[in-house]
Amino acid sequence: AFTHFQAMPIPYVEPEDIANLAVFLASDESRYITGQQIRVDAGALLKFPDGPA
Repeated sequence: AFTHFQAMPIPYVEPEDIANLAVFLASDESRYITGQQIRVDAGALLKFPDGPA
């Protein structure tokens, strides 16, 4: 059993990940998203929810 959530072993963000977010934000699907910070961090937030120590 895992004692906590684990992020991907090697968290690399690919340029395609950023491009996918940009396309999503430019689409009608995101019309109700306002005032949000959208992290593209390959799961690092799961391992360090409060940020680095």
